Amino acid sequence: MAGDFLEKLDLYRACNTSNVFVLCTSDAKRIPQVIEHIRRSYSKVLLYDLQLQRLYEVVTAEQGWEKREVKLDLMANVYAELFNRLGSTNAALVVKHAYAEERALSDFIVACAQAPELYARQSSVIVFASDARIFQEFLGKLVVFIEISASEEERRVLIQTVKRHVEKKRQVRIRVDRRVYAESRGLNLHETETATLLAIRRSGYRKVGAEAFRDFKVELLKKHGLSYVLPERGFESVGGYSALKDYIRRRVVAVLKNPEKAQRYGIAMPRGLLFYGPPGTGKTYIAKALARELALPMIQLNMGDFLRGIVGESERRVRKITRLIESLAPCVVFMDEFDQLALARDSYFSGDSGVTRRVQNQLLEWLGDEARKSLLIAATNFVEQLDEAFIRVGRIDEVIPVLYPDEEARKEILTVHLSVVRRVPHALTEFELAEITRATEWFTGAELERLVKEASFLAFKAGEEVTAEHFDRALEDFQINAEQRREKLNRALSALRSMETVNRRFLRELEKELVFAHI
Repeated sequence: MAGDFLEKLDLYRACNTSNVFVLCTSDAKRIPQVIEHIRRSYSKVLLYDLQLQRLYEVVTAEQGWEKREVKLDLMANVYAELFNRLGSTNAALVVKHAYAEERALSDFIVACAQAPELYARQSSVIVFASDARIFQEFLGKLVVFIEISASEEERRVLIQTVKRHVEKKRQVRIRVDRRVYAESRGLNLHETETATLLAIRRSGYRKVGAEAFRDFKVELLKKHGLSYVLPERGFESVGGYSALKDYIRRRVVAVLKNPEKAQRYGIAMPRGLLFYGPPGTGKTYIAKALARELALPMIQLNMGDFLRGIVGESERRVRKITRLIESLAPCVVFMDEFDQLALARDSYFSGDSGVTRRVQNQLLEWLGDEARKSLLIAATNFVEQLDEAFIRVGRIDEVIPVLYPDEEARKEILTVHLSVVRRVPHALTEFELAEITRATEWFTGAELERLVKEASFLAFKAGEEVTAEHFDRALEDFQINAEQRREKLNRALSALRSMETVNRRFLRELEKELVFAHI
């Protein structure tokens, strides 16, 4: 409820714990809400626009209150003037909107936090900030930080208020889909209002539809550089890897699709998988196929989505992104190059400024949250470098090897790319396909796909069906070092044998299926 954070603000003000209160939210609708709540508690309420460097006084008006600009001496120290105003009468100063570290603001907060002049006047400074972490840690001992999020009841009331306003203005009747209240999870009040108006307009002013809210959140994900994917193909489009697919179907798909049966047997729901293997072996492709098998959408994350240059921005993005993800759950979350984010914490470089550590801690908190409904699928080529905290049960349940395809798998991968994924016109006999398969030993799935594309392009230029001759010519563009690949495979198997979260029986099956195929 809105009253939760306002009651907390009142409590700390009454207890005189500090003169400064930092309200952590990026929701602009909270500012008038707070002003309305406090304006009768102080002789004067001031509003300082940090970006425009303008000061306003809140005055009583017919519609409740309005703001009037107060002239500032721009040649003088603005914060010194604000401090003097607070010390001269019982006043509240509302500062909007701090989104990055600013030394002058931090110094002002320190000066105000426990100033006797402000205590004597019962004056307060209320700062709206996007995140507490934009301030240095020592401020935590001097000021009160209050996190604000939109409750379901607040969102429900706001949706109904917007609906009634549009109905009155347009002289129409608008129906509200009951699912919108759940679909609005993860949105602040400003975003909820925007999504409601978009839903009403999209429906031709007939209803507030749940689909519009989901689409709105997907667009928010895109703004953060994340992809929301509805996979079109399942394991039928994954060539080879029969043991791997069978294992995933038994250990993951069957459990997630039969939760009640799994619960009876005391089997916990899978919460995270880590696909480990050499580059190009199809980890991303298999993750998408798994999402399709589970009939779930997939959200793709990468290192750049979290680590940004501005101090505090990375941490804010993690919180926003994980909230959005959980509001879209159940879903599959795919994180490629997981090693970049889950690097062992004693491996940070000195210029990191602690950003990676803070982002990691937030991710660990999210991944370990028992209420998490999303299924994480991570992929890495360097499992040895991972922090053990990330790959313990409850965050990453299992490390699953995705290694080089054997001969049978390579043949199936070629067939899938010729007949399922692309439906390439070809005139290959079974014997010719077998010959091409033998010629591609140590190829990865990605290289086999590229081989099919190159052979298809050669046939396209000639205006012919794809033949064995086109594949022979395409193979000339590939240079595979078998010895290097064998070394990579041995290193991968050695790393897997040393890990506790690898199923030993499955690993032995893979060793038989994949290693002996290359002897």
